[in-house]
Amino acid sequence: MIAMISLLALAAFSVASITGYGYQTWGRVHTFSGGYFFKTDMALSALILLCLALVGLRSKALSLAAVSMAGYLTLLTNTRIAIPLILAIPLLTG
Repeated sequence: MIAMISLLALAAFSVASITGYGYQTWGRVHTFSGGYFFKTDMALSALILLCLALVGLRSKALSLAAVSMAGYLTLLTNTRIAIPLILAIPLLTG
């Protein structure tokens, strides 16, 4: 149940990023913060949701979708510290 809610939250954040909701302009850079005040908070939220989704999902297709959405959101936030975790979390939870 928690895995599906996490997957749904990742999907909602992804839709928000596509529709233009949740962007902030810092200097000359337009970054996605998804309603959070800081972009790092958004990236960590996506990674925590990814952990919850991967632990509970049994479907490979849904797991791949979760990794893809979390990776997309993390890259969109321009949070460099979280980028290695996109690769580490699936390796550690799988």
